[in-house]
Amino acid sequence: MSDDIDDATFKAQQKRVKKGIRDWKPHLIDNYEIISFFHRGEYKDREGDVFLDAVASVKPDARYIRAVIDWNLGQVAKLSDDELQSVVVHELCHILLAELTVIGKERAGNERSATKLERVVLGLVERGRRVDATKSLKAKA
Repeated sequence: MSDDIDDATFKAQQKRVKKGIRDWKPHLIDNYEIISFFHRGEYKDREGDVFLDAVASVKPDARYIRAVIDWNLGQVAKLSDDELQSVVVHELCHILLAELTVIGKERAGNERSATKLERVVLGLVERGRRVDATKSLKAKA
């Protein structure tokens, strides 16, 4: 478990993740209850799957409008704020896609869809920032 982290790092990374979820949840999946489990390094999820290098894994359950996200804070600590934002949006996109996914569909398709949706969302946000900046410059002129 080379990613194990000390208490101070654990708390700091947990705070970063919670902020990311708080910032993005209202825009993507406001009606979902999100339960986060925080791990110091590699972990097993509730189904016994082992995650060594994953930053996060999500188990959405559209039937109950709930999702469980496991976070490897040892991996989170290695990410810049922008990289963490991408991971948060990506995991929330999995939850959003759970509403559209047929139970039993291949996970690879869901990964591709979540990645594409993540890039669309982040691209729209960046475009909005550029538009806001342009409006601000025009207003000052």
